[in-house]
Amino acid sequence: MDKLRGTKLDEPVSGFRIRDAILLALNYFVGHQVIYPILVTVIVKLINPQATTLPIGAMAIWYGWTLISTLWLARPLLADATRHLKEHFSETFGIPWKIFPIMYVSSIGMSLLISIITQQTTSNNQQGLNELLGEAPVFTVLLAIVFAPIVEELVFRGAFYRYFRNQRSFWFPLILSSSLFSLIHLSTAIAQQQWMDLWYFPLYAMLGGFIAYAYERTGNIYGSILLHFIHNTIGMLLALLITR
Repeated sequence: MDKLRGTKLDEPVSGFRIRDAILLALNYFVGHQVIYPILVTVIVKLINPQATTLPIGAMAIWYGWTLISTLWLARPLLADATRHLKEHFSETFGIPWKIFPIMYVSSIGMSLLISIITQQTTSNNQQGLNELLGEAPVFTVLLAIVFAPIVEELVFRGAFYRYFRNQRSFWFPLILSSSLFSLIHLSTAIAQQQWMDLWYFPLYAMLGGFIAYAYERTGNIYGSILLHFIHNTIGMLLALLITR
């Protein structure tokens, strides 16, 4: 057996079918990325025809709805994770802390290498997050440490990695979930044709790989959520320190 691979995820989640995985993916990629922002924009325009940007309140409704709907659609995954939490509590909350230092040092090293190659200090995604942090710090912090760890893990590690992961398949769901995770963080740059940001693809894919590894070793979606939370929390703390 591959050294990176565990055994806790060999069996499928009871009650989690392909329909559930598809709905989770559609809710995020079609709903959150396309339909929900259009609906919110239309409502804002009806209320205030002069509005040129979405107010924070409208964005909160948009992201809040995505969070709630994702949690609802991921009920079988969360029920399975909660059921196994008592048996593997120390592993679920201990392993992510062991993985994080390696993940963080690796990300710093890759970020420095990309900066040298591209002459960019950061990605378009991170720059946008830093700007939003200056405009709406509370919303941005909640977005980074609550919304992203929960929603992105249930979608990328839940809908993709967990569904396709079985006794015969390990590398395919790992590459698939990590690649999609990377692409969604580069989607704004791609839409704006800022092609230099594609250099950040391996960085985000690597982060997705580390988080998938946390899921693999803990066998619990709460493990990957925790690692994602730790990473984003440290990032937010550093960003807040820099902006002050």
